[in-house]
Amino acid sequence: MADPTTTVYRDLADILVKLPGIVRETRDRRKLSQRAVARAIGVCPSTMSRFERTGALDLDHTIAVLHWLDQLPPKEAS
Repeated sequence: MADPTTTVYRDLADILVKLPGIVRETRDRRKLSQRAVARAIGVCPSTMSRFERTGALDLDHTIAVLHWLDQLPPKEAS
């Protein structure tokens, strides 16, 4: 029987690997430029381009990407 923690980490890794493609497909479907998505997420256009090519993005901006994709609940006001 697989360790549940290992399974969660494996699932998370799979999502992170697929995320740049999901963003690209969603951006294309919404007919948005990388620049528009970068602005919505809060990164430079060059960072958005690099993310779509390599998947490299820090955690805060990865969370912002998930919010942009409507895959996380709205941020609560502090």
